[in-house]
Amino acid sequence: PAAFSLTEALDALPRQQRIAASLYYVEQLSIAEVAYAMELSEGAVKYHLHHARGALRPLLADAVTGDDS
Repeated sequence: PAAFSLTEALDALPRQQRIAASLYYVEQLSIAEVAYAMELSEGAVKYHLHHARGALRPLLADAVTGDDS
């Protein structure tokens, strides 16, 4: 499988996960700030980030390791 760019990997996520991950990792907002922006509890943001990390890990693994096979 081909490596994904960060943008492509984020685009592959469900909407809530994509927004939470973008705000937290790209915009570098705190959990509290992401929760406020998304009108969710901090626990809900952590839930979305947890699932986003799980989905992003295999998509970005080849890009990080440089494995393009």
